[in-house]
Formats: sequence, structure tokens, C-alpha cells
Amino acid sequence: MKKLFCFMLLCSFLVFPVVTGYSATTSGPIPVTASIQAGTPDMTVVIHKVPQGDWHLINWSESLGSMAFDKFTVVQRPGRAPQWTNVDSFAVFLYADGLGKQYQIKSSGTGSFLSGGVPLPAGSFACIPVYSADDEWKYPDGTTMKQGAMPSGATLGSKDRALQSSQVVYTSENPGSARIIQAYYAFPPYDVSGAAPHNNGYEPIPANQANGTYSGVTVTLDITAL
Repeated sequence: MKKLFCFMLLCSFLVFPVVTGYSATTSGPIPVTASIQAGTPDMTVVIHKVPQGDWHLINWSESLGSMAFDKFTVVQRPGRAPQWTNVDSFAVFLYADGLGKQYQIKSSGTGSFLSGGVPLPAGSFACIPVYSADDEWKYPDGTTMKQGAMPSGATLGSKDRALQSSQVVYTSENPGSARIIQAYYAFPPYDVSGAAPHNNGYEPIPANQANGTYSGVTVTLDITAL
């Protein structure tokens, strides 16, 4: 159940008759209270396509409900066989608020990519946690503010295979401040040096992978109090 900060102003006013000149009478003490109640951490999830992996090309007015990787290209790194990698990626923006508590965000992927019974290598699909100081909060009056550097005591998760349970994306400081975290999903190739993009069972998609539309996978993101 969501619980929000609640600020209550309890004010009393005395009504005076109209008088001429200045009066020495004061209003008297005006009681003011502010009630703050810690609640369950909460977040808003927004999915954007990242054309060519370039954040500058994101259509910010388009919020998606799924991730469809429909553009791939073949690349080859030093000492590695040719492999398929996606052209367009997806970034899930997580607008998180600890509501007075330390929190942790995790990504879980289930299922297998299959096309006519033919699988994609399970380790080819990756989740890459991202924190950007330039990500902005937008307020109802239209103004924006960059979130700034990651708080001291907070940690960002590592690149990892997306098809696993409970991959840590972000752990907040204690108590956790409101932050914008990105979970970036892609089929990354080997690095330009030939190194694997992550070391937890990475598997490239070989250049001779059968054509087809591969489906059967879902991703879930959750936020919990620590």
C-alpha cells in the first residue's frame, strides 16, 4: 500500500472588528503541525526505445509497454567469431522513492527466447544498470531539475545476464532519497577489445543463428525496503 508524505497545516484565525488606526492586539499563537510517516518504497516505470543506443535519439513523448528488438546487425571483435547484436536498445526509467526507508531495485527475467523450437543463447540478453546525474525530475509547473551525483552510500548493480532472478540494479543510501535509475536491456556484443560484456555466463548470438522472431521472455522490476 502506498503511503505518501503528508503535511498538515492546522491554522486558527481570530476575527476582529474593523477599527481605525493601528491596534496593539496580536493574533495569538497559531498551532502548526507537520506529520511525516514512512511508507513502502514506490516507483514509476517508463520504457523508452533507445535508437542506435543513443540517448539523444530517444522519443521522450513515446512510452512503451513492451520491448521489441527488431533490428540486428552482425559485428566481429578481435579474436571472436562474427555475432549478431541489436541496433536499437531499450531503457526502463525507474522513478524511485524510498519514502523514508532504504530500498533496493531488482530485475528478474524469466522464460526462453524461442522461434519454432529454436532458442537464442540465454546469456546473450543483458541488463545494464545505469545512473545518470543528468536525468531530470519534471515538476507540475513544467520546471525541471537534474538529480545530480549518486548519493554517498548508494551503489549501482553490475552488468549481468537478464535471464535470471533478482539481479540487483540499485541499492539506495539509508534512508533512500528519490532517484531516477535506468535498467538498460540489450543483446550486447563482445567489447572492442574482445572481452565479454559481462562475466556471468555470457553467450553471443552466432552469425549463423536461424532467422525468426524469438519470444517467450518477460522481465519484471521491483523495489523493496531493506
